[in-house]
Amino acid sequence: MKAKYISIIIILFASFNSLYAQQRMQYSQFMQNGFLLNPAIAGMEKYSDLKGGYTKQWAGFEGSPQGQFVTFSTPIGSDSAQANTTQTSIPLRGRKNSVIQSSEDKENKDSTQKFHQGIGLTIFSEGDDIIMQNELSISYAMHFPLKNKQFISAGVSGGLRQNRFDPTSIKLINQNDLIFGNQIRNILHPNFNLGVLWYSTTFFVGLSANQALNNSFSYDRLEPNPASTLKPHFYFNAGYKFKVTELISVTPSIIVRKVFPSPISIDLNAMADYKDLIRVGFSYRNKESIVAIVGFCVSHRISINYSFDYVTSDIKAYGTGTHGIILGARLGKKSNTFIPKYFW
Repeated sequence: MKAKYISIIIILFASFNSLYAQQRMQYSQFMQNGFLLNPAIAGMEKYSDLKGGYTKQWAGFEGSPQGQFVTFSTPIGSDSAQANTTQTSIPLRGRKNSVIQSSEDKENKDSTQKFHQGIGLTIFSEGDDIIMQNELSISYAMHFPLKNKQFISAGVSGGLRQNRFDPTSIKLINQNDLIFGNQIRNILHPNFNLGVLWYSTTFFVGLSANQALNNSFSYDRLEPNPASTLKPHFYFNAGYKFKVTELISVTPSIIVRKVFPSPISIDLNAMADYKDLIRVGFSYRNKESIVAIVGFCVSHRISINYSFDYVTSDIKAYGTGTHGIILGARLGKKSNTFIPKYFW
């Protein structure tokens, strides 16, 4: 029986680290916080953007992964306040507030398209009771103006990653098994992410790589040679915003994930937005889940978004689905507008 438990755990480790590696949690609401995947987004809007989120994967499955994150990004430099284009994604978004309307009218008349920069901060924790990843990273991005009110940006982020292994959470017949021991192991190593983004008020195309350093480590105290590798995660995403009316937009998008040697994961998405007040969307993740997303703005500054993943894979027999929530705050001077010009 003991050998059976050990075999199961070894298989789980192999699956986590090499075969079908999901070393980073798959967040369904990437449109609501693309900065979590691509550092090139830092400083894209004229306001500072603060977001916090929580995801519970495969709820109802004992010991299922969960993730928490906080991100902050802001434009920097003397030209950052004038960095937006002279076109709004949806004129005034149906707002009736005279201060916001007059501010946006002035912006449309006076603003110019200039080079600008952005910085950001990311803190996240992902995993389960046995294996947990924690990271703190700082980002920097440059946004270069192109013709036809377009930009291309490039960003990098670097920080420190902690991989934590708690053998006391493994249910073994012999809790003092020499292979796993009974001491929590913490492994620290640097991490590096990079990305590029081509965007305007109507479209975006991005490419990014997370865990680019390909760090190796070992949890086995009897075998110190590296047995696990943080595989680079590659992301490609693109979308186009269609203006249905002056107050309503619809944005179909796609995100493609690749972690060698695991299969490609693809999300097909569609988000509808009304006045920057209410948004509703759906996603399909190939061979894995169907996602429903709803969000609304409490005020011009505060937003709330919720997602539910209905699992379509075999694991649906053990869990009720995945829940995700994101709280956002748009920070800046009261004279500025807080309506996204690009995407959420």
